Amino acid sequence: MFHAGQRGVGSAYTADIRGILAENFVLTGMKQDLETLPLNARRDDTVRGYLFMVFIALIIRMRLQMILKETGLSKQYSVEKLLLELEKIKVFELSQGQILQSEVSKKNREILTAFNVCA
Repeated sequence: MFHAGQRGVGSAYTADIRGILAENFVLTGMKQDLETLPLNARRDDTVRGYLFMVFIALIIRMRLQMILKETGLSKQYSVEKLLLELEKIKVFELSQGQILQSEVSKKNREILTAFNVCA
C-alpha cells in the first residue's frame, strides 16, 4: 500500500495516499468532524507530515470522546463544546515571570475534575 522510495511531484503515489485518506475519512465520518483541509501539497513529505498531524488530532479527539463517555459528560458536552468551554480559561504571564490564571467557572471546574486535572 505504501512505498518507502522517493517519487516526484504529482506522482501516482501522492494521489494514492490522498485517495486512501479521503476514502477512510469519508467512510468513518471523521472528515467533517475534524474539518480537514483538502490536500493540495505537491511533495510527498508534506503529505506525510499532514497525515501525521491529522492522525495525532484524531487520537486526541477519540481520547476526549472516550473520557466524556466514561465520566458521563457526553450527555452535556460534545468534543467541540468541551473545548469551547475550556477555552475560556486564560493564563497570563507577567513581565516579572509571575503566572496568573483567570477565574475557573463552575462548568470548567466540573470538566477538569472529571478529567482528573487540578481545577
